[in-house]
Amino acid sequence: EPRAILSLALNPPNLGGIERAVIHLKEVGALTVMLQGVVNPYDGELTFMGRVLEQLPVDVKVGKLLLLGHAFGCLGECLVIAAALSNRSFFTKPYKDDMRGYMSKMEWSCFSFSDCLAILNAYKEWYAHKQSGKFRSAGKAELQWCRRNLIHKGAINAAADLVRDLELRLNRFNIKSDRNLLARYHESPHDILILKLVIAGAFYPNYFRWGVADEELNQREMSGHDPTSTVMLSGLPPHAESYAHAICQMFVPPGNGKFLHFEGHKVFIEFEREHSSRSKETMSTVPLVLKEVYTALKRRHLRKPLELYVNDEAAYHSRLREETESILSEDHEELKPITLPKLGLHQIVVTEIIDAGHFWAQFGDMETVKALQTVMGLIKSRDPTPLHYNDPKELVGRHCLARYSEDECYYRAKVLGIHQFYQHPKLGHPSVSILLAEVMFVDYGNIERVSLDFLGELTMAERKLSMQAFECFLTSVKPSYEHSPEGQWSTEAIFRFKELCGEKYLIADVFSEVNGVLRVALYDTTGQDDILINRVLVEEGFAIKTPEPHQSKVAHAQALTAEQAARLRRQKEELEGAVGEERGEGEERAREPTRGRTLRSSNCTTVEWSADGGDWRVDCQLGRERYPSGRTTRIVLRGPNNPYEVTFYAMTSVGCTRPARIERDSVNTIVIDNEPWDKHERLMVAAFVSLNPSASATLARDTTLLPNIHGLPHLVCLLFSPTVEMRTDRLKRQYTGAICGLGFDPSTGASLYPEEDIELTFDTLITQDDLFLINRIRSVISLALTEDAKNSIAEWGEMAARNLQNKARDYLAELILKHRESVPPVQFIGQGWNQVPPDDILVAQAPGEVELEDPTSPPVYQLHNGIAISGERIDQQRATRVLLLRGKMRELHQKASKSTKPELLVCPLCNVRCSNPRELLGHLQGRVHRAEENKLFQDDLELDLTEKQLEQLHL
Repeated sequence: EPRAILSLALNPPNLGGIERAVIHLKEVGALTVMLQGVVNPYDGELTFMGRVLEQLPVDVKVGKLLLLGHAFGCLGECLVIAAALSNRSFFTKPYKDDMRGYMSKMEWSCFSFSDCLAILNAYKEWYAHKQSGKFRSAGKAELQWCRRNLIHKGAINAAADLVRDLELRLNRFNIKSDRNLLARYHESPHDILILKLVIAGAFYPNYFRWGVADEELNQREMSGHDPTSTVMLSGLPPHAESYAHAICQMFVPPGNGKFLHFEGHKVFIEFEREHSSRSKETMSTVPLVLKEVYTALKRRHLRKPLELYVNDEAAYHSRLREETESILSEDHEELKPITLPKLGLHQIVVTEIIDAGHFWAQFGDMETVKALQTVMGLIKSRDPTPLHYNDPKELVGRHCLARYSEDECYYRAKVLGIHQFYQHPKLGHPSVSILLAEVMFVDYGNIERVSLDFLGELTMAERKLSMQAFECFLTSVKPSYEHSPEGQWSTEAIFRFKELCGEKYLIADVFSEVNGVLRVALYDTTGQDDILINRVLVEEGFAIKTPEPHQSKVAHAQALTAEQAARLRRQKEELEGAVGEERGEGEERAREPTRGRTLRSSNCTTVEWSADGGDWRVDCQLGRERYPSGRTTRIVLRGPNNPYEVTFYAMTSVGCTRPARIERDSVNTIVIDNEPWDKHERLMVAAFVSLNPSASATLARDTTLLPNIHGLPHLVCLLFSPTVEMRTDRLKRQYTGAICGLGFDPSTGASLYPEEDIELTFDTLITQDDLFLINRIRSVISLALTEDAKNSIAEWGEMAARNLQNKARDYLAELILKHRESVPPVQFIGQGWNQVPPDDILVAQAPGEVELEDPTSPPVYQLHNGIAISGERIDQQRATRVLLLRGKMRELHQKASKSTKPELLVCPLCNVRCSNPRELLGHLQGRVHRAEENKLFQDDLELDLTEKQLEQLHL
């Protein structure tokens, strides 16, 4: 044993540390759990992975990342990540500008929420420049590139040196990457997902789950504002709207524009979405969080106080408030959005498709046709007047005329941004700067870049008609994991959606209207049979069903309530007789749906703030010297906050006792739950885990957030855990959970590594087929990392190794991307290992992969044993009813006494009404009731409740 040998040294190490090191090597897979058929916590047999790891100058888990990368065909990417994790970070932070460093790393990660992918993306771009010869000018070009992109030149070159060293060491074991780092071999949409899963497998068990918050409570705290584009400040002084300019200056420069919503002592800062990036950002019906929200929340994490200087003179505040109200009431004659319905069926025409499930449309009625004809008639009846401006930046947000490139006609548009381009006419001639305006055609929803020369002024007549295009999302669907594991709509899904709704009249069943956007179910009624496009996308595998957001449900309920109230009011008026002309007009206004807007409280003031501040005219400055005479007070505001900010918890038994904190430089320092209605567990992986100096919290470094695939945290644990013991319900019908870890000692029954054990409770259906597929993947990994007496698996040839890697990738994608049925969690009664009777264990069989004739090293992963289950569905609703009945019976037993005080008491088990506690006591002691109660408490899952009992329970 290592412990016995090292104890003979002149200066022997700590024996406890030796035991922990051996246990850690067993968990990684470098040593086997069993030695000569016996569980030995102090020694184990060296595996092929262990032989490789002892030759690598990196942490054992980082070395395991390389071997798993080889097994799944992504060794080149894993080499870069491993080298960077083993050296100092090559991401730099400017002095006293941590925010810039954070945003730079977020951009390198491409918002994949992975520090490891940020490393990979930055290294690949640096390596591409290096290979293309752009860094040959005496190192100056490389240094300038590194400074511009906040990369440390020395650190990234040191990582490159380590990459080459690791490649040479792995070549001794015939482990090679068969393609260049810059080449894409697989060309699969699952490449990033598989790389994330390899990272998760290498750093087991550094897993963290995030806490599930109360969506209804968070929506109430946010006052109905969109959490993906809004942050909140609190602690404001009275008349806070007078300081709108100062508050906006706190968040300069992020965001094109801001809307300030004042409510009492709070203000909600809502950032405007960039329309130009909708095709990139809004790749699903799940709203992505704006980067401005992350930037604002990062200020709180960096402990940068937000200070506001206020003046105490009441007259000054009164004047500012009156001026603010006058500005808010001023009519700027801008184009107004079209009036949107809250509910009902409406004929529409899709005019612009952003992606599958997200589009712009027009109403398909004659009123819309006439409005468009009127607008086009006005535009074509005159020559466009050139748009007047002093600075091109002033155009952002303005409505104007813009020429469409396809037909060269002018249409009403809104300027979204100004972009500068450089043209190179001829070789040797200086480049020419060109300014283009990015505009959205407000009557159709499409976006185009237009020369400033092709912009024109709108007349008053052209401004009077409202914008005819409106934005829509499909209800209750989101991208399928099979086609888009990262939550983005695939190209095939977008093409199919265009086929389903292009150039035809459709029927939109409006579910809700939120922030001026309709959520609809889309019907095609042009054929013989009506087609629900939402359902077609789900049936063809492009989408899956998902619950509606809470905000949409609330808007739907409010619209139903308003419609019912209007219907009752109309019925009452009809019964009362003739309705006067004024009341009739009032009725028509009640029927007419109001323009889409978020419901606010009555004391809410909303202020719009443009990016350049040119439209804001309230005289309010940030510095105290700009205020009139009088005392000024410095107030430190609380925030910015967002109740949807996620808190993480470690999954291991020792880690769950401490709060988890993410490294300050990680891209996952701030994570916003953009699907709060989805209660399934999500998983984050950390490359390194340690304790803070006071040992009061767990610190996670170099983290990776895995996509929101239902059941993914549990499948990852089952796939990469050394040993697993499955859990079932009491009647052994379904798997309900598992315990993962090193296993237990059969002689003592104690866990071999209790600190790292992970208890799982499934929230999706895990079947015997899934367990068999998990064992198949584990056997393929072991096969790729095992050698026999004659040769190793890497010496089979490039084609054989590639076939094995493709098989591992295909099996992994099949397991992870399978659509799983959601099931209510069922807690297992019992703790620890060895909870399954030996007669119920199904010993795992080899899944039929290629086997070595004479393996010289044991497999890296042992196969998991199953449990004999029937496969029947668990009726969780019945179990819930039984639990409620049990609680009711306990409550009745407490109330039963010899008192004759009148009180109506009902026994739901026997449907007997008792007039006082004494009569109830007699009933509970009766033979018939005791038989029913014994049956209730014997086995809740076998009880058959009658309709009368269920009705009584409901009452």
